[in-house]
Amino acid sequence: LRSDFAPRQGFFGSRFNMLLCFILGTALAVIHHLFYSYLDGKAISTESENNLRKQSIAKAIGNALAYLVKASFAFAISVAFVQQFWARLRRHKGGVPIKEIDVVADCKEGIATLSAFTAWYYAFWLFAMSALASSMALISIIVPGALKVASASLHASSPCSVNTVNLPNGSD
Repeated sequence: LRSDFAPRQGFFGSRFNMLLCFILGTALAVIHHLFYSYLDGKAISTESENNLRKQSIAKAIGNALAYLVKASFAFAISVAFVQQFWARLRRHKGGVPIKEIDVVADCKEGIATLSAFTAWYYAFWLFAMSALASSMALISIIVPGALKVASASLHASSPCSVNTVNLPNGSD
């Protein structure tokens, strides 16, 4: 006999969404890496011939890719958290105390709360997923600074005259 609370998985259910978001996030991370590898050590372009090497455009593309990677992984982690949460509730035959449900549900908000550390005792993997989701913020902080650009060297091939002013010494 099937319970009303039993999981219902279609082809496009939560497992498919988790896998799709993980693959998408990984593919976007590889694209981001390849884009930054292409730009690594190249001089900044000021001409209109290569828009990808303009600093503002390269930075915007890199930040957008980093944000999409973060969002894809965060979505996969959030779906996994919900699935693990309900699986944990279903595993307990005698029921789960409300206190434990509250502690674990608070864990989804992040690991900065005291109840999140209590969740480590009740549901370690949910706490680990919450910590992983909180660490996704590091992607937006670390990745934009990973791009190094070469400064264009300016060498004048013709003599340059510099005007100077000869001021008389006021003590004479």
